Amino acid sequence: MSFTWDGKNKEGKALDGGRYIAKVSYIDGKRGQLQTEEIVFSRMSVKEMKEQFAEVSGKLDLKDRGAANTSVDLVDEEGRVVQQVWTTRDGNYRFQNVDAGKYKVRVNKKGFQREGIDIDAVKGAEAKSDVQLKAD
Repeated sequence: MSFTWDGKNKEGKALDGGRYIAKVSYIDGKRGQLQTEEIVFSRMSVKEMKEQFAEVSGKLDLKDRGAANTSVDLVDEEGRVVQQVWTTRDGNYRFQNVDAGKYKVRVNKKGFQREGIDIDAVKGAEAKSDVQLKAD
């Protein structure tokens, strides 16, 4: 599956470069909306993104248990999930194009205690937030 966007608004006018959120929904004709994902992307160069936004990355350690496909949320100070990603096979995760500020990295994995790590995201920098979960 692939999606494209020409960078124009509904009236056909080109929009300025910046950060955008694409919302993708899977809709079944009989059961309605089954799943929705939001994807943050930027219409700017990698250099511009790294200068204007922060990144938060880390590795999930589950002590010899599979860390792949684990939900990781980036939560702002008001408790809102601003981004959600899934870990790789090796347990790595990354949030890109993050506004500078204080966040909590929250990991959700069935059978493990829910863990939240405080993190400061700094414009133009990468913040590391490795997480080790304890089984319930």
